Amino acid sequence: QNSIFQHTIIRYGGRWFTNMLIRSSVVVEHTDAIFDGVTIEQSQKHGLYLLTSSSTITNSAFQKNNTDSSSIGLYASGGAPVISNSIFSENHTGLYAENVVIPLNDLQFRNNAVGLRIANASTTLENVTFSDNALDILANGNYSITCSIGCNASTTSPNPL
Repeated sequence: QNSIFQHTIIRYGGRWFTNMLIRSSVVVEHTDAIFDGVTIEQSQKHGLYLLTSSSTITNSAFQKNNTDSSSIGLYASGGAPVISNSIFSENHTGLYAENVVIPLNDLQFRNNAVGLRIANASTTLENVTFSDNALDILANGNYSITCSIGCNASTTSPNPL
């Protein structure tokens, strides 16, 4: 609960070993951590995996986590994470949020196959920009997306994968 990552680069992690359930460079499970000024890139699968976590992510970059069509820069499942002032670029999916209520503030999604994917989640976007993604937002299940200020999402699709 007292883990803090500041001004850190995490690269090439997430290698798969037999019987591993989660493939990610960093996994935060049932606890919280602070990520400030962190770059997570070129992971074997997911960059950062938050499982039932209310971690805080600020001033960070998730990039080039795109080894296959299910690779994700930041995967948040459960909990109440707070994500702001960060960039998601050149991932297969920049941010995937499921089963969470997650405010997203001052984020950039660019050059991802899918910028933001939400499933059974609720989010408010404030000053969130999308550029050059194949699909800006993919939403399925029960979801709620509110664009409050400065949101330019060009596509919201209720189609399940």
